[in-house]
Amino acid sequence: MARWAWRQFRREWRQQLMILVLLTLAVAAAVTGSIAADAAAPKADGAQGDAQALARVDAGDRAQAIAAVATLTARFGPVEVVGHSQVSVPGLIKPIDLRAQDPQGIYGHSTLALLAGRYPTAPDEVALSSNVADALGASIGSTVSLDRVTRRVVGRVENPLALSDQFALVAGAAAPSGSTWTVLLGSDHPINESAPGTGEVGHVDLESTSTDRSSVLIVVVAAITVLLGLVGLIAAAGFLVVAHRRQHQLCLV
Repeated sequence: MARWAWRQFRREWRQQLMILVLLTLAVAAAVTGSIAADAAAPKADGAQGDAQALARVDAGDRAQAIAAVATLTARFGPVEVVGHSQVSVPGLIKPIDLRAQDPQGIYGHSTLALLAGRYPTAPDEVALSSNVADALGASIGSTVSLDRVTRRVVGRVENPLALSDQFALVAGAAAPSGSTWTVLLGSDHPINESAPGTGEVGHVDLESTSTDRSSVLIVVVAAITVLLGLVGLIAAAGFLVVAHRRQHQLCLV
């Protein structure tokens, strides 16, 4: 039986190889499609991290901004506050984001990655993304002037969720005055039951960025189903041809 099977394989290995390749491609397409569907809905320009939603607070009036954060905390539980100021840098068309953020924040830690050096810990320290460092001609150990403050560069960083992000990172406790704050929320409570996705708490607009991926998943599943169906038809046709040629051996006649 083993010798017979080997002889049959040697005679028809091309057909069997084709079927194997088609099945492999179908499985690879299914896996790739699943990964693409999972990544199809970006999260708030890479600002959300692991949070379920975020709120943007105008911190021009610091007392009002603190009150807004307190309101959000009272309703949604622990929050993480990230400070932002837009700073112009020679050599870059768009202003950079001077960002005050804790690298170990409960929700935003996934938006920071250290490439070299270390994270800033003192008010006179800063870490730069590669595009900002190149525009300033700055390296670790040099000094730069941002927002009329001279700081020493202690590291290079990036946002893994948005690699084109142009920003300078300062210590989380040194949120620049007059900036805007991004408040990251991680509560399981619904943001707005009447209109999922956006809502308002007091005078603070919420942006729920847990994007509904059902439509994307439906398209991907439909495409994979069609692909697997075509591969199944080709495989079945190949088996039928082989079976027709081997009717006597298979005792079909």
